[in-house]
Amino acid sequence: PKVEQSRRKQLNNNSKTTASTWLNMAAASFESLLGSLPLLVEQGGPQLLKAIEGIKQSIRQAGSNTARAALQTQADEVGIVDLLVRVLQDAPEQQLRHSCLKCLSNLGYTNDRLRNRILAAGGVDIAATTLRDETAGVEMVLAALGLLNNLSASVRSQEAFVAADVATLVARLFKHDDDRVQEQCAGIVRNLSFNPENHEVLRASGMDEALIAYRSRATSEKRAGVATFALACLLGSDENNPVLETDPTLIRYIVDALRAAIHGAELSARGEIKPSTTFVVWKVAMAISHLAVVDSNKTPLILEGVLPLLWRSVQATTDPLGELNERHLRLQYSTNALWQLAFSELGATCITAMKDMLDLLEQLRTNPETSKETQTNIWGLQFVLQQGQTRAEPRASFAAPQSRERAPSASPRASRQRRASVNARRRRPSVKSRNSATSSVDYSCSSSSS
Repeated sequence: PKVEQSRRKQLNNNSKTTASTWLNMAAASFESLLGSLPLLVEQGGPQLLKAIEGIKQSIRQAGSNTARAALQTQADEVGIVDLLVRVLQDAPEQQLRHSCLKCLSNLGYTNDRLRNRILAAGGVDIAATTLRDETAGVEMVLAALGLLNNLSASVRSQEAFVAADVATLVARLFKHDDDRVQEQCAGIVRNLSFNPENHEVLRASGMDEALIAYRSRATSEKRAGVATFALACLLGSDENNPVLETDPTLIRYIVDALRAAIHGAELSARGEIKPSTTFVVWKVAMAISHLAVVDSNKTPLILEGVLPLLWRSVQATTDPLGELNERHLRLQYSTNALWQLAFSELGATCITAMKDMLDLLEQLRTNPETSKETQTNIWGLQFVLQQGQTRAEPRASFAAPQSRERAPSASPRASRQRRASVNARRRRPSVKSRNSATSSVDYSCSSSSS
């Protein structure tokens, strides 16, 4: 006992050295597995399965996003994607195919470079073929769906998913008895719904009805929230659709998702390791902007604290270190959500009080680098706030005066009429487009025209 006690004390005193040693051993083991993989693919046998399992577990159990990214880069350098795809094309063993599918899914997790590599290697077709196999067990189906769920987060996946008719397969599997299968299907549809080019295909396959049924029987807030995200993006243009009326529990879930996404983005901008999360700011803001179209959702969203979060989202778009397309999308959907929320009396009052945000929005509206969609959203927000004032004067900036009187709260029908009036003004064609075959939107934002 004394020897054992002394040994433990020594290990505790050298915990940092011990941890570093184990990490070095794990890295060496991972490198050896990668180095032996090409030969094992040629030879086959049980050692191949063990090597793929070891690689899969090493990536899955990485202690942080940075450590996972380092392992993914090492695996990419040896051409692991092509090796695994080759095994999937040649090997008939279900267990080996299952390990390859899971390993590909782990390789592409939060790594756009490897996702695109898997897409280029035919990963969608391989997973779709597995789903069409009627002899495939539940675990094989889950592995294939997990890979598709991962790949669907890539902006380049749309063409491959349409070619493989993934929407039809997912719609059929939504009726599966296993809850895990249904959850994976909902995740795939959510990711695909963020791309407007996928909406027609998804609705044609009956995905909106499948999502409605899935949300009604969801046993957890997370599952219901995933379905709500997808429905908001798929049906967001239809403000009269009762499906978009969301209960406070799901509203809270979506606002919390925006809070988590913004927190992760802020950590990343400071060079810190952000928590592992599937939420992206512009995607959550997109869903919120659609949900905010419905009058009954406006007050619950505001009471859950969505306005300060949208303000933080707008502020972050001025960070020059952020990725350009990400900043444009975040600003576009955040300002659209603010515009929709301003149609409620509570929203207009709260937004008018956020003077620093209004000043920044005015600067962004007049900035030539701001996208036309965002400029239109800001102009629409300013116009709605001015319409709510009983004594409005023409001014270059639409910042609200120090004191104002509010008109009586408008009914939902009146709110929709105001929205239609703003849209009609916003969509008025320019002089140049009147004589053209294809009309374009006049994005003029001068105070005189408004």
